[in-house]
Amino acid sequence: MFLPWADPAAYTLAPGGDFEGVGTSWQLASGAKRVRGNEPFMVHESTDTRSLSIPAGGSATSPAICVGLGDPTLRLFAIGGGAASELKVEVIYETALGTVTQPVGYVPERDAWGPTLQLPFLANATGLLSLDGLTASVLFRFTALGSVGWKIDDVYVDPWKVT
Repeated sequence: MFLPWADPAAYTLAPGGDFEGVGTSWQLASGAKRVRGNEPFMVHESTDTRSLSIPAGGSATSPAICVGLGDPTLRLFAIGGGAASELKVEVIYETALGTVTQPVGYVPERDAWGPTLQLPFLANATGLLSLDGLTASVLFRFTALGSVGWKIDDVYVDPWKVT
């Protein structure tokens, strides 16, 4: 799916990561909402018509997805921001030591829809601290920092498998 951007990995769609479902199970805060308009590359499905709008100060948290050592990166499509407005991406997960929130990265201003760079996250490497010792159930939180909002679409996790 990201092959046009020189990325041959076989990604897995995060739960509800296409924002097409009426009953999306994402946790939306401070005005974030599902809106009309899809990333123009139609990576998930050619019939998709929705994306997620996150206004300045708003956030959206994905449903849980189970990851292991083979699930190292996150990738999505985004548009928005400004010179001082970034999209903050975090991973949240439970370990035997409690809840951990880690920054994954910041997406800089984008004036057109496009894929983000690969965003590696470390929750998969904490399997030894996870409740079962092998995997971690993670949530991804996206927060619009600064004074300009964002739109995101087609959120994927890369299991490091080449197609």
